[in-house]
Amino acid sequence: MTHYHLTEGSLSLPVAVRDESITLLRLTSLNATLTITREWGTMAEDVERYLPQQLERFSQELPQFTAEQIKEAQLGEFAAQQVDACFRRQQIKVVQKLLLAWVGDHLLTLAFSAPEAFTPEQLQGWREICASFQPHQDTRVV
Repeated sequence: MTHYHLTEGSLSLPVAVRDESITLLRLTSLNATLTITREWGTMAEDVERYLPQQLERFSQELPQFTAEQIKEAQLGEFAAQQVDACFRRQQIKVVQKLLLAWVGDHLLTLAFSAPEAFTPEQLQGWREICASFQPHQDTRVV
């Protein structure tokens, strides 16, 4: 039996599951959004190419998309890549911090977004979110 935890409660599932969900968290006190996704189809050796490929795709799909240089970062104890980007959605400028980390056996992506420009409070909140990541006990740092 596998236990899957939701905000509302938990489910007991008869088989093992792989979480392919997209988690969208509205951080109302920060006027920001945190979107968490998982990429299971990427191999560890392809991680370095993944973010540049995604940025290229975004530049073709999102109006006025721009991105800064990819930088090394941390997600808790995990090495990560981070890029600052911006684009337009429904005539509103959106700024975003996009972070990717190899966690156990898949790629975990966090996208922290806000309208217009990040405030000092939002940037502090982002740093705290990244520093606070605690993997489950069965997840190894590689």
